[in-house]
Amino acid sequence: MQDYTPDRLVSIIACVSNEQRWEQCAKRISSQVLPRGFHREYIPVRGAASICAGYNEGLRR
Repeated sequence: MQDYTPDRLVSIIACVSNEQRWEQCAKRISSQVLPRGFHREYIPVRGAASICAGYNEGLRR
């Protein structure tokens, strides 16, 4: 990942249990236009015990 200022970075945290669905989801998200100067990062979390646990793990990354 490149370094971007935190106020210009959109983090997409996703609990992933199906790789094919995740690929489709990431492709769809990447087609969305962000405002100029903003960037996105994808944080897929696999094997999380729950959605909350997965989200918290994603935040720590």
